[in-house]
Amino acid sequence: MSVEITSDGAILLRQVGVYPLEIYTDERLREFEDADRPSAEEAQKLKALGQ
Repeated sequence: MSVEITSDGAILLRQVGVYPLEIYTDERLREFEDADRPSAEEAQKLKALGQ
C-alpha cells in the first residue's frame, strides 16, 4: 500500500503492484542462451531461407 496525505489532511491508501525480483546467476543466464539457440533442424531451415 502507498499512503498519501492530501492538502486537506485526508489520508489516501492506494494499492500498488508488487513484482518478484530475480537476480540471474551465470548458470541461469546460460540456460536462457541455450534456450534461444536454434535446434539443428531450425538452423538448417534458417540457412535454407537465407539462400
